[in-house]
Amino acid sequence: MIQKIIQKIQFLVAREKGRAKTKKELQQLKKHNDVRVQKMALILEEVISRKEISEGALTKVYALEQKYANTSERIDVVDYGAGEPDFDRSQQTQEDGVITTEKISYIHKMASSKRKWGHLIFKLIRTFQPTECLELGTCLGVSAAYQITALQLNNKGFLTSIEGSSQQAELANKNLTDFQFSNHKIINGKFSEVLPSILDKNKLIDFVFIDGHHDEEATETYFNMMYPYLSDNAIVIFDDINWSQGMKNAWSNIYKSNRIDLSFDVYQWGICFIDKTKENTIENHFELRI
Repeated sequence: MIQKIIQKIQFLVAREKGRAKTKKELQQLKKHNDVRVQKMALILEEVISRKEISEGALTKVYALEQKYANTSERIDVVDYGAGEPDFDRSQQTQEDGVITTEKISYIHKMASSKRKWGHLIFKLIRTFQPTECLELGTCLGVSAAYQITALQLNNKGFLTSIEGSSQQAELANKNLTDFQFSNHKIINGKFSEVLPSILDKNKLIDFVFIDGHHDEEATETYFNMMYPYLSDNAIVIFDDINWSQGMKNAWSNIYKSNRIDLSFDVYQWGICFIDKTKENTIENHFELRI
């Protein structure tokens, strides 16, 4: 018991030291010669300071979060992903999927984007103004709600979100419709099966959030698959880049490739800026803790 308390205190101290260091680094990045870096520094500074969203438009998102947190309903969940960080599912198991019955409130607590990350993706879309957005891993639709709200405030843009678990996709679609979120489409299916047809039909994609199937090979495969369909200045976000050694490897391989012009490692997310108009290097890589 005492050891756990000590470990908790050590963690909190280390986290606060990391945030203090990040605040100083952000002050420097706000003076960077790349406008995208300056904008990212301002966004991350606002997220760290927990600055309120001024538009007040997130009321519906917060109501959706509250609904999920308070329900006692259960649904069947089909997981086609990698399972747990310390347990390697076989390729066949990932192909077939693992079915469990879970409380919606538990799914929301464990798998939905936390408010800090919701605010971050909201601010990214509000700032960089993408038109065509793609999400891999709808879950219950919370992260989609943050993205859709930002697109609506921008008065432009559309989100296509893919979810492998049918009941989750159905529930997310129903609630997003009930809460009057527009400019989106939820597609049920395995990423590997539905992504090619979505890419072929879509306009060039400006913004991607990859939040599912946390597997090294799968993550790199999806990125390679969608890269030709990204716009010249697209933004791609990878969730859970430190979730497992495999995800750490995938993230390292991706941001170090010459296809990434600018990257931010904020521990849970890896945020990449593409610039197809020039030859990219790995010089612009920033590690920050928020």
